[in-house]
Amino acid sequence: MSRSDRLGQYEQSSGTLLEQQQWAGIAALIDLSESDELAPSGYATAAVAPEPATEFAPPAGRERRYARSSLLLPAVLVLQAALSLRLIWSNTAYQDESLYLWAGRLELAHWTHGASVPAFQTYFSGSPAVYPPIAALADDIGGLAGARILSLIFMLGATGLLYCTTYRLLDRRAAPAAAAFFATFGLGTELGAFATYDAMALFLTALAAYLVVRAGRAISGEPLLVLAGLVLALAATTKYATALWAPIVICLAALTATRGPWRYRALRAGRLTCYMIVPLTLALITGGAEYVRGIAFTTLHRQIVTGTPPLRVLDIAWGWLALLLLLGILGVVLIWHDSGRIEPIPLVLLAAALLAPIAQARIHDVTSLHKQVVFGAWFLCAVAGYAVSRIAFLDGKLSQSVIISAVLLAVSTATGFSQASTIYASWPSVAPAMPALARAIGTGPGTCPCLITQESAAEYYLPAADMAGPIVGPYTFTYRDAALPAGLSGPSAMAAAIMNGYFGAVEIDGLRTPGMYRLLRTSLRRSHQYTLTYQGTWPLKPGEPTQVWQRIARAST
Repeated sequence: MSRSDRLGQYEQSSGTLLEQQQWAGIAALIDLSESDELAPSGYATAAVAPEPATEFAPPAGRERRYARSSLLLPAVLVLQAALSLRLIWSNTAYQDESLYLWAGRLELAHWTHGASVPAFQTYFSGSPAVYPPIAALADDIGGLAGARILSLIFMLGATGLLYCTTYRLLDRRAAPAAAAFFATFGLGTELGAFATYDAMALFLTALAAYLVVRAGRAISGEPLLVLAGLVLALAATTKYATALWAPIVICLAALTATRGPWRYRALRAGRLTCYMIVPLTLALITGGAEYVRGIAFTTLHRQIVTGTPPLRVLDIAWGWLALLLLLGILGVVLIWHDSGRIEPIPLVLLAAALLAPIAQARIHDVTSLHKQVVFGAWFLCAVAGYAVSRIAFLDGKLSQSVIISAVLLAVSTATGFSQASTIYASWPSVAPAMPALARAIGTGPGTCPCLITQESAAEYYLPAADMAGPIVGPYTFTYRDAALPAGLSGPSAMAAAIMNGYFGAVEIDGLRTPGMYRLLRTSLRRSHQYTLTYQGTWPLKPGEPTQVWQRIARAST
């Protein structure tokens, strides 16, 4: 049978299923059935340019059975949604979630009513004008759960884009495996239940990568390349650290070009860089010096928070990425075996997973590591998916595929379940503490200043009417009185202020350092100016319960 006859049979038997595959997941965003769609791997038609060297598919006789794999994408998305939804109602807002949602409310009030707004751009690690207002709108509709579900939608979109990108970039058999591993990646499911800008930034990065890959295969792909540059710029604006993966997308722009010498590919990468840099430059000019200072403070010259040794940072990242990294390395080797030469695309995808661990190890910090490794994992899952889809055919038997894939997916799901649960239990619930704090503020003598360890949670949960004075957080505080003319700063200043009954109410918990917790609790007990009104145990640190203290009314003279 001729090659064209086999192609005809394939299209007749699997066309409907391929159409389902193209519309699954992300079809509402981008049409996958335009005229520049490639023929199945290993074939070429008169209307479509020959497949580039980056296609690593096995013999085309097996393609018919793999078309059925398109039915797996909806199941993968349902699994991912279930893994994230179980977390959404399991804990109150984390401090970052509270901060961004509160900031979003203020930004919306500023836009609509001209209300004053703090200079969030000086210390936010993403533009306060992009994600926070969008999340605040979701919060207005569905509360904290609504804002978290918005993140889940972004993560589901990222999974769909990974499926589409892998389908075009490597192998259609690898697409469902790549999507499944990303959907069950524990840190990814945690981001799908986390109301921060990370999910939106990851979705935009994934969209840019897909547009670049699609543009490389299109007959006239320049508009898609322009759009990819704009999306990359928006991703970097949403979260500044997202720019770390912009070179990966730019490399894909060069490597996926189907025509021309390397000079043409380099020019293509250069054009994409310009399409990204120009809008970013205009945004910085519009934002002004405060944005420049904010980017320098939060990203370029980030302060060390944890002081973790570099090897320990890499060890933590290895614990999260071990399975995917091993499969990714195997995928690079198998692609080398299938193509007969070392291919650059899988190496670039593998390198993307190493950027976050290396960057965090350089600054000795793990504060954002659990979020940033998800960006690299998105690229890594593509080549890991190729390895899983290819392993089963080393002996030529499809029957092994179900067993091997099921075992690896079960391991990924189990470890991911544990990882996400652990992270989501890493901060104490403020559900009972906030009402108790509101009562302490409303009924105590005087009003704030109030010392609140979870400062942003109070801003988010308590009505503005309750906060009749400033809130003091755990980060920066100075205190002076007649006995301390030079003044104190930090925890020692808080302790001195407590001893003098400076705060109207105090909330402490184990979210900060044990030393700070013990110092403040001891000061509250010894001052004889406060009474304990609430205490709740945090399972992670039972010896450091959440406490709310109210200032005792002074006797009138």
